[in-house]
Amino acid sequence: MPTTIGAYAKYALGKNQEAIADYDRAIQLNPNYADAYKNRGNLKSTLDDKQSAIEDYQKAADLYKQQGKTSDEQYAVNQVKKLSEQ
Repeated sequence: MPTTIGAYAKYALGKNQEAIADYDRAIQLNPNYADAYKNRGNLKSTLDDKQSAIEDYQKAADLYKQQGKTSDEQYAVNQVKKLSEQ
């Protein structure tokens, strides 16, 4: 499974586009990597890319549901709701 630790480090250093590219690559390598969708959604949300963040959170929620990760699914659903209400 690909890791997104490098993407998180790049985000922490303010290298947002590089971090997004790392999440894109992780998702390309493993389209069922729910955490990568969630983390990319978190990043896009902080960058005010609301619609794209909503799409990532929704995909993460769907994958978490399939994987039986209820609390992670609820987090993603809550983020969709929060962004949709803004």
